[in-house]
Amino acid sequence: MTNKHYIAIDTETGGLDPKRCALLSIACVSSRGPTFERLIYPPVGDVDARAAEVNGYTAEGWIERGAAPLNEVMNQLMNWVFETAWADPEVQAEMVAHNAPFDQGFVRENMIRAGLRTRSKPWTCTKERLRKYLGKGYYEPGCKLDDLGRLSGYWDLHPRSEAHDALEDAKCCLHGMIWLDRENEQLNNFV
Repeated sequence: MTNKHYIAIDTETGGLDPKRCALLSIACVSSRGPTFERLIYPPVGDVDARAAEVNGYTAEGWIERGAAPLNEVMNQLMNWVFETAWADPEVQAEMVAHNAPFDQGFVRENMIRAGLRTRSKPWTCTKERLRKYLGKGYYEPGCKLDDLGRLSGYWDLHPRSEAHDALEDAKCCLHGMIWLDRENEQLNNFV
């Protein structure tokens, strides 16, 4: 069984382009327990109508749920990641996202918007890991987070809400990453 430390990250955004669209919420889940979830208001960038519908975003709703300014959220994120991922010099966490280039692009762009330095290793992409796993012929669904959640059993344990939620999706991503590790280990034991 794997003994890796993961931090799964998910973002909800105002669209697909990190240079133009707003980061609306961000969540991280550590395989060692702690979670981080923040909503951002006011949006820094565009919020497309379709993206708002998918996220359930409304200005009033975000304010009611305690959304904070981007600079505050990004500083909190940096502190949380440092304390959770790198506080123990013996074990460094691996950053994971389901569509890692997308989420990493939004995090990087918004760190810059907040005036913070950015530097990080590439994140592990569970979408790519799932694609490789499925390429072995064991299942035939797509490679969306919903597919990973279904295959790993996450959605059986925690039924998906209608609106996309960064914390829910980060938890699914972490569960799926651990499941993919287990599946890979089992396959390697049969070879």
